[in-house]
Amino acid sequence: MHQIRTILDYKELLVLGYKQKQLDKILKVINSYSPKAIKNKIDAMRTLGYSTENIVVMSSRFPHVFCYSVDNMQSKLIDMYNLGYKYSELLSMTVDLPALYSYDINRIETTIKNMIGLGYTKKEVLEMTSAYPAIYSCSYDNMKEKIKFYDSIDMHALAIVDPKQLMQGVDLTYARYKFYTEQALREINIDNYKMLFISDKNFERLYGLTKKDLLEMYKYEPSSKQMK
Repeated sequence: MHQIRTILDYKELLVLGYKQKQLDKILKVINSYSPKAIKNKIDAMRTLGYSTENIVVMSSRFPHVFCYSVDNMQSKLIDMYNLGYKYSELLSMTVDLPALYSYDINRIETTIKNMIGLGYTKKEVLEMTSAYPAIYSCSYDNMKEKIKFYDSIDMHALAIVDPKQLMQGVDLTYARYKFYTEQALREINIDNYKMLFISDKNFERLYGLTKKDLLEMYKYEPSSKQMK
């Protein structure tokens, strides 16, 4: 019965901007919601400041966002606003990472404290997480290892300048850095740091080395002190 209902009512959701594959994904998670209930939820979320396009993106990435009441969502936004974020930043952050609504405020506060402990000011941490909210989904050990390596090559500011690069594994960043400085004889610093983060395809095209080859040449050992 549910399958018949959703097929018949697809059109009224598709016109909101969803693609059928997105709806399939969403309805697998919240199969007790009728299309009408979803439309009502979208209308309610608009009162928080989201556009319909925003909500389509959010629910496609994290269908469970429809399971939270607007009061619950508003409470989370207020809690994070009180940490120092601008409301516009919070809307953008939750579109990028709607799973933030599932994170306990204590977890968010702990991440901020941990990042401050790694040598950043609270203002810098708020800027970093605003630009790249996925930091909140990373483990402390993972983040610590990456920052530790950046510190070792005098690029502590990289996480502030371009926090999205934190998504790359430290093993690959290390291998790229060693290759450039030892094989290509190039200095890598905050002015040309993007060389560390070019696509694997472009790196192979330029230097004839696959990611696998590079990682085998320069193996990162977290327990050892990486030298410049």
